[in-house]
Amino acid sequence: MAGKKQTKTVRVGIIGSGPFIEFVGRCWQNLQCAQIVALCDADKARVELSAQKLGVSSTYADFQEMIEKAGADAIEIHSPPNLHYQIVKCACEHAKHVAIHKPLALSMEDAQSIAVAVKNAGITAMMIDPLLFHPFVRRAKSEIDKASIGEVQSVRIKSHVAGSGGLGPVFDSAQFKNPDFHPLLAPPFDKIALAEYLCGPIEQVFGYSGNYSSMVTFKFEAAGRYGIHEAIFSPDLYIQSDAAPVDHSVEITGTDGIIWIRNLTAAMIETPKFMLKRKSEVTIWDDRVEYNFENLLTSVRSHFVKCITGEEKPFHTIAQGERALAVNMATQKAIKEGRAIRI
Repeated sequence: MAGKKQTKTVRVGIIGSGPFIEFVGRCWQNLQCAQIVALCDADKARVELSAQKLGVSSTYADFQEMIEKAGADAIEIHSPPNLHYQIVKCACEHAKHVAIHKPLALSMEDAQSIAVAVKNAGITAMMIDPLLFHPFVRRAKSEIDKASIGEVQSVRIKSHVAGSGGLGPVFDSAQFKNPDFHPLLAPPFDKIALAEYLCGPIEQVFGYSGNYSSMVTFKFEAAGRYGIHEAIFSPDLYIQSDAAPVDHSVEITGTDGIIWIRNLTAAMIETPKFMLKRKSEVTIWDDRVEYNFENLLTSVRSHFVKCITGEEKPFHTIAQGERALAVNMATQKAIKEGRAIRI
């Protein structure tokens, strides 16, 4: 379909997303070029209530039935990542375009199988990673490319999840104490694509993990460039948010200056959202950039529709999702074995 524009409304089915399904639905309803035709979730009572609020007539508990019967052109996948391959495989068999919420999968085998299925089916497929669309992240990348802070030396990313705020808690203590739980693969904490978008390919990783936190250090391919990502869960903390109680911050240091980005997805503290210090001069972007989390997520869906209609190419591809998973798998191995792992 590449290169061909369509004027018809794209019919969308949403699979999963749990308590946030109404929030995701509103993002789609903000678009005149799309229509939600079906919702699918294992919680029958919740999905039926959400469908009623959103004015969607069809609900399903089984993704295969929805893909086969709902008449959707495209599927947005918010299910647990261990189900992604099964859903994508079914979507490909029925020629449905797919947008997959990160992470791509929980194993490299599944990730590679997804890539093969998508290629063979010839459908449009992309990853959903909202922060890559964030205006402050895009501005940071622009300033890096212009060498506004000189040569990049390091990036520091912090992902903080609270026990309350927004639409409710994201995690509980039991998950973090489960030795098989890898928080860096959980959607709020998966920041590999962000790190590589800002600083280029990662060459080597090392990691640590505690009861409520994990940390990974990066060595990028660019000489003298390093990074760190902290993933922290504070069960008794409250974070004000229009969505989940999750906030992210980024600090990028260069030879001539520093970029700070705060309150990317919530309101952790009152501070300017974007600051750039070059030599002795500080520039602040705050009210100059209109930012609303629902608007941001709507822009991601708008991009997906434009990819389907051939107006744009996916900004975050399946191949990039596969790459991010490979780095995360290496991080998990580094934590378990207590040594640095090359990608």
